Amino acid sequence: MCSSDLVDVPHASAFVTQQVPATIEAGAAFTATVTMRNLGTDTWSRADGYFLGSAEPQDNFTWGTNRGWMDEGVTVAQGESVTFNLSLTAPSTPGVQHMQWQMLQDAVEWFGEESDPASVSVTTGEVPWETVPESSLRADRKSTRLNSSH
Repeated sequence: MCSSDLVDVPHASAFVTQQVPATIEAGAAFTATVTMRNLGTDTWSRADGYFLGSAEPQDNFTWGTNRGWMDEGVTVAQGESVTFNLSLTAPSTPGVQHMQWQMLQDAVEWFGEESDPASVSVTTGEVPWETVPESSLRADRKSTRLNSSH
């Protein structure tokens, strides 16, 4: 992006990059990062209510929170970027879950580009076992027993 991407409105943002795990165990705590660039004229700060909010659907708690916060004292002027370090918790239900984020000023408006949609495979953490049909076992192993006396 270049200076021509900057706009003369208070609230505008562009998605830059993110790091999200492809697979996570159900209920596990983890960190994801999302970087957004301020294209608008307002300077962002936590004190002024600028946050990263969960999107698709908006304000969902799928990942244990619906907000990402900037560090205290950080300000992001027009043309600058900020990386949000999101402390998240995977859902307790296994399956593919979706994650997406967008900037907002609390009680004012959601604005700018959403992050790229990410699909995360939430697993049970169990080791997958392969079932082998008895017919594929060698004949001499079918009748093998464990003998605890040896």
